[in-house]
Amino acid sequence: MRLVNLQMEGGETVGLTGDLLGELMRLTGAVVSVVGSSSQTVQGEGVNVARYEVVSVDGETPSVGVLAEGGDGFSLEGEDERTLVDVPPELRSQVGAKIWVVGPDTADGLRVRSYGVIRPAG
Repeated sequence: MRLVNLQMEGGETVGLTGDLLGELMRLTGAVVSVVGSSSQTVQGEGVNVARYEVVSVDGETPSVGVLAEGGDGFSLEGEDERTLVDVPPELRSQVGAKIWVVGPDTADGLRVRSYGVIRPAG
């Protein structure tokens, strides 16, 4: 059994449960807002996460979505639908994965400066 804890703004930690734990484990170091119901963990009271939002990564607001490839190149699909530019080769192989992307907005789209895989494709 894996334990995932959320550190609150005040410094206390809360145990997390639910189907989204795999995704949340991949967001170590990010600022995340979670919504859910009260639950019990092996450490005591916790939160059964129903949904979450990635608020910031390294102090910047990321765009989050599923990586897609089309005739015009790569894009994010979902709430943050964006055209992506300068997609690194190692990210191109992740089509279908849920990712976060940080970078500057350009006339051609969001330039990928950094990214992370939240949920692998498949």
